[in-house]
Amino acid sequence: MPTTTTTRSLLRALPFLLVAAVGPASAAPPAPLGPGGAPLLAEGIAAFNAAAEFPLPRLSAADSAKLLSGEVVRLFDQPGGDPEGPRRASGLLIVNQPRDVVWVAVMDPHYVQSEQATEVRVAFEPPDRSRWYGIIDLPRPFADRHWIVDVRNNHALAKSTGNRAWEHPWRLRAEGPAELPALFGEGKLRGIPGEALQEAIYTPVNHGAWLVVALDKDHTLLGYHATSVVGGAIPESLIARFVHASLGDMLTGAAARAAGPVRGHYTASHKQVIGGDGSAVRHFGDASP
Repeated sequence: MPTTTTTRSLLRALPFLLVAAVGPASAAPPAPLGPGGAPLLAEGIAAFNAAAEFPLPRLSAADSAKLLSGEVVRLFDQPGGDPEGPRRASGLLIVNQPRDVVWVAVMDPHYVQSEQATEVRVAFEPPDRSRWYGIIDLPRPFADRHWIVDVRNNHALAKSTGNRAWEHPWRLRAEGPAELPALFGEGKLRGIPGEALQEAIYTPVNHGAWLVVALDKDHTLLGYHATSVVGGAIPESLIARFVHASLGDMLTGAAARAAGPVRGHYTASHKQVIGGDGSAVRHFGDASP
């Protein structure tokens, strides 16, 4: 299989790149859904959590009120229940755009720019299951970090919610280090020097997801969460705090793209983005049935 490189999966694989990969928002925050949307929000989250690979953390009344007023909500939790385990950083925002527009705003690779990392797709199963190798060149004295993640869309969630909710989860491959020699020997890690593979540290914890939930035809709950431990001399708590601090700019930036350039960009000449149900998202402006 030909090797494919991209920067899109940076946001699926190494969350401490969020600020560099996305940048600050350039448009006004979305108009709020308002307090009357509380039942829609509660129902949407309940439907998502019933079949999600990674259910969302529980929201307080204050969290819900912030979301309904158009603010980003950022949360820390430990889904496994182990107080000594790695923490998850989550961010949520209600965007006043339809689900498909918001999904394309975060899944289209044209909207991500980063020269800090290299990622190579080493396996692909249509329509949307992939395996990615990634490596980031960190400044000294830190060793480079690398990883292999399995990425997919949660079709079962889409089906169980009547296509209301989509989830794009990824998980680190624990067996990844043992697979690297074969991938390198088969030429699937094109452009990655052998010495880099030997010297980099494999991230011990790395999983998370993007998600969208249609609250109504004009409002979508957008979410991102990541649980990451990068190993070596960089503590997990530092990474978690960095991701937590970055979530606001990341989500409002995505909302600005959804409200601005996405509709004019994702047209008939654009390669189709695969939705959370495994089907291609129809190009915007396409009036065909």
